[in-house]
Formats: sequence, structure tokens, C-alpha cells
Amino acid sequence: ELETNSKPSDNTVSTDGTLTTAQINEKVAPSVVGIVQYQSNYFEPTGEGSGIILSEDGYIATNAHVIENADSLEVVLSDGTTYKGTVVGYDSKTDLAVIKIDASGLTPAELGVSGELKVGEKAIAIGNPGGLIYAGSVSEGIISGLNRSLRAANDGYTMNFIQTDAAISPGNSGGALVNEFGQVVGINSQKLSANGYEGIGFAIPINDVIDIITDYMQYGYVTGRPYMGILNPQDTDDYAQIFGWPEGVYVN
Repeated sequence: ELETNSKPSDNTVSTDGTLTTAQINEKVAPSVVGIVQYQSNYFEPTGEGSGIILSEDGYIATNAHVIENADSLEVVLSDGTTYKGTVVGYDSKTDLAVIKIDASGLTPAELGVSGELKVGEKAIAIGNPGGLIYAGSVSEGIISGLNRSLRAANDGYTMNFIQTDAAISPGNSGGALVNEFGQVVGINSQKLSANGYEGIGFAIPINDVIDIITDYMQYGYVTGRPYMGILNPQDTDDYAQIFGWPEGVYVN
């Protein structure tokens, strides 16, 4: 089971345990990976993103939209070592995924407590904006807002996000949003890219996803989520015509 830790690291630069940006990068960068997806009909990569190492034996968290539709995955560690990635499970509703590489002795990220964040705190984004060509990029900003309600990528649930002005670009998806103690407090997910807007990025709070991530690591699927197999009555007209069924509400 994943553990969170709200206590500061021993590698401190002040009495309250905060780290410099350089120390934060030194601590967290080995826990952030590049993820390259390939589809069988293409000779070049069809997508690139980031991920966060969760365990020494190779479990990695990322966004679902980073790995969806991939026929194969390549995971690149901060030192350049490359592994084949296997999808453990992904959840489009919350835009979360867990993948696995066959490795040992990795450096898992230390997870913080996103519920303790305050607007104005320092925020560091670590990932691969634009893909591996800018691998391991670090951007700094602040926590601009909390509990920002918007839909997850790929038409998912409406969720509460952390807002930050730390630069988040395509390729940062799945990477780490880190607090001033070098603890991961969010998974960078998306940005507001409409004309006239600058510096509005969003991360999924780590406390909101720990249960989902842990479920994938332990069971391979999300537990405790009921499903009703009732079709939308608006769709049943087509079924009635195709199969000769009476119109109504269909239950699977």
C-alpha cells in the first residue's frame, strides 16, 4: 500500500524543512520517467508523456490519455535506461493509469498530502514537455488555486484539481507536481490553452488518486465502483429496429 508522508525530508535548507528548487529536483527527478507510446500502424512514436515511479519494483503512475490506444510502451528513466512498459490498468473517468516495468531498485517518489496545500505555496512541475527532447524539465511557480472543478481529460468525471502557474505543456502529462518539501502532491494533467490565458495548469491531487492507484497495484482494477447496465432509453429505438425488440429500457 502506498504511504504518504507530510514530514519534511532530512535534506533541509531551513528550520521548517523546505528545500531549494535544485534540491527538490535532485530528490524527485530520479522518480520521474518518460513514457513513449507506439501504435502498430505508425513507424514513429504516437505520443509522449511522463510518469511517476511508485515502487522500487517498477509500478508507475501516469495519465490515462498518455497510454490509451498504445500497442506498445517504452519507459525511459532519468538516467536514460529504457524498459518495455506493460499497462496494469487505466481509468478514463479519472484520467489515471498504472503501468509496470520489469525492474528493481528504482527510486519511488515520496508522496505528500495534497489536502494540506495552501494557495501561494511553491509548486514545482517535473516532467517532459514536448517529449523526451526536453526530458527532465523543471518549472517553478505557486499553487494558484485549490478545488478547481473541471472535467478530466478524454471526457471523464468532473473532478477537483490543483491549479498552478508552473509551466505545464504537452508531454508533462503524468508527471509530478511537487511541494517545497520534495513530496509529490499532484499528477500534472492538463492546461488551459485558450487564447488570452497564460499560466493556468491543472494537476490531480495525490490524495484523490491514492485509492485508485493502490487498487490497480493490488488488484488490477478499481474496486468499490458499482455499475448499472441500463442503456439510455434514447438509444433503444435503434436496437428495436435492428433486432426486432420492443422499445423500452434495456438491462444488461
